[in-house]
Amino acid sequence: REVPYLGRMGRLLEVDQSTGLVRKLIWLGDDQAGGAVALITAEPLRTVIGYGPESMFVAYNRFYPPSLANIESRGASPDRSHQAYLDELINKGVLGLASYLFVLISFFTLAWRLTTRIDDWPTQILLAAGIATVSAHAVEGLTGIPIVATLMLLWITIAITYTIGTIYGEYGPNTQANLASAESIEPAQPVEPAARSRQNQNRKRQAGSRTGQRSAPTPRQERAGVGATLVYGLIMVGALIAAWLFNIDNVYADMLFQEGQNYTESQQATLDQYIVGSAYYLDAISKEPDQDFYYLNLGRSLMSIVDIRRQSTSTSLGEPTPGVKASELLKYLDPNDLQQFVLKQPPMALMSYAEAVLLEAQRLSPLNKDHYANLGRMYNFWFSRLQREPALLNKAIDWYRRGVEIAPQDVTILNEYASAIAIQASEARKNGDEATAIARFTQANELLARSAQIDPRYHDTATRTAEVLRLQGRYAEAVDQYLVILQQNPHALDAQITNIIEVLRDKPDLLQKLRGAYEAAIAQNPDDYASHALIGLMAARGNDLPRAAAAFNQVIRIQPNNLEARQNYTLVLSDMLQYRQAADQATLLLDLAKQQGATQQEQAALQGLLAFLQQKAGGS
Repeated sequence: REVPYLGRMGRLLEVDQSTGLVRKLIWLGDDQAGGAVALITAEPLRTVIGYGPESMFVAYNRFYPPSLANIESRGASPDRSHQAYLDELINKGVLGLASYLFVLISFFTLAWRLTTRIDDWPTQILLAAGIATVSAHAVEGLTGIPIVATLMLLWITIAITYTIGTIYGEYGPNTQANLASAESIEPAQPVEPAARSRQNQNRKRQAGSRTGQRSAPTPRQERAGVGATLVYGLIMVGALIAAWLFNIDNVYADMLFQEGQNYTESQQATLDQYIVGSAYYLDAISKEPDQDFYYLNLGRSLMSIVDIRRQSTSTSLGEPTPGVKASELLKYLDPNDLQQFVLKQPPMALMSYAEAVLLEAQRLSPLNKDHYANLGRMYNFWFSRLQREPALLNKAIDWYRRGVEIAPQDVTILNEYASAIAIQASEARKNGDEATAIARFTQANELLARSAQIDPRYHDTATRTAEVLRLQGRYAEAVDQYLVILQQNPHALDAQITNIIEVLRDKPDLLQKLRGAYEAAIAQNPDDYASHALIGLMAARGNDLPRAAAAFNQVIRIQPNNLEARQNYTLVLSDMLQYRQAADQATLLLDLAKQQGATQQEQAALQGLLAFLQQKAGGS
């Protein structure tokens, strides 16, 4: 097992860990879903004809075993079963598997017959190598995925074996096979009839006596030559066009898409980077307009642009633009054109385009669960950050519900669905509709209980359950739940801790209790800058300014270039009336902001803060 390359053979039959467990779950599922076997046997018609080529990615969603998400990437759906024969059943059904096995059996039958009938040692060695190659392919399919390289070897080996039989006269268009003969066979030589041979010799002698003389081509021959050249030229042009459309164009589109991801996938991506990345996505879509994944990433990028514009714009958010189509964006393939378009549109209008793009992605691939989840997230974002319109929240809930119907074992979508319903319950309570609020809170808790039953190891479920308790106003129970979560992962609440602190601002006992969990975390890891920052934030909200200053000072010690921490430290020192120290920190803050490329507006604000602190430090 320790021998390089060969060591995996010693773990071939292990199914309790690593890749063996992954294959077992993909094939047989777990106690919640039946995996590939259940997919194959779910519908009799599909058992016979399969679901179609490259279809497992979406067809598998209903049978996805939740246990697999704790080993591989959560939310991902396998596009192969790591078993070639199961893949044949999934994609092509029993008929497809039978045809695949027929090809393999036919090859072995032919190769064996040729080996026993051709008395030529090098050829026998070549046939034996062919048998070994196809045998390796058949064995590989038991636990692996036949890739382009191995499939190429398979078909080339079959072609070579067939060609050997043709060369040795075993079969052919003008030759009757003689496989029943046990005699050795030499390569067939063409035999020319005697009369024809004499005629050819006479022609050669006549041609030799007229050396240098050629008959001039007739007009008909000239026209035929021109016509043939034209036909061959048209065939070549058609072949080049077909090669571009079916082989090269989609590869080029993927290259553009990957280039766009380089700009938009960075956590520190700026507005300009999102615009450039979106232009690449649009260029890829213009070349391959039926690729739903391109639209999905373009929609996400547009939402990020909206969020940046929302936070930085000083104008109104505007109004949505009804009836827009995703194809309208294809006019802006150039980044400069797209930039001008984006900056002219108010954030709400851009959200209409993001909506159109994500709806187009869902239309192109209606069985892809990601599209339903992203549409739910898009409407949830729209409701929570742009427009508190109940209709938007209702749309988010509806898309989440449809996503759960397609992928009932996907606890990520299920949890987001529950949270959206809990928000709807909270809104109903604010509007005085207590009956609706109680019903929605009950539904959210039932969905989360179902999620915990499907995948008990998914920690997000406990966080969502505590969130529902907080929205219900059961703050003490929520904090108790938060403490349990933080013991397992000190950063589990990072995405929502600001909202939690604001809610608990008027409840100092609970806030102090929550702060104690983070104090315990930094006792275990003193360089955990995020926990120090959260302690500083909670201490400031609880008016414990000395502890807040100490916490933010620790963040600066660990991360000297952290702008947010240095700004918080400056403000806390100012609140403590330590203006000289605050002015010193503001000076460092301004220099650091300039180094990190802060906007002129941001630098002006920091200069104003520095002037104020210097004035206070001077006694004014």
